[in-house]
Amino acid sequence: MTNYKNINFDYLDETFGKDIETQKKYISFFLETNDENWKNIELSINKLNFSSIKTIVHQIKPIYLSLGNKDAFEICKNIELEVQNDNCNLDLLNSKIENLKSINLLIIEELKKWLTSID
Repeated sequence: MTNYKNINFDYLDETFGKDIETQKKYISFFLETNDENWKNIELSINKLNFSSIKTIVHQIKPIYLSLGNKDAFEICKNIELEVQNDNCNLDLLNSKIENLKSINLLIIEELKKWLTSID
């Protein structure tokens, strides 16, 4: 599993043991909910609904950690801090969200590749 730059499966092994079926379910759930989460983040940004952004990012943050992507995890933490008040810097927030989205796309690509490789 060394061909993955954005996922560290050792973290999944720590969380779920080496139970591939459980890992597949977890990853499949993440993939199934990913688009909806990002749509909700975009809607929340457009409405300047910072509490909603914080809630969604808080929900997906541990997934990135369980996949071993500390960069995405740290960006989530930074976004949560940024949206704590209604006077957040929108340019900075958008930049962080775009960074997270870029990493997320790479993670999605690698997860799909992994799922295909084990079937």
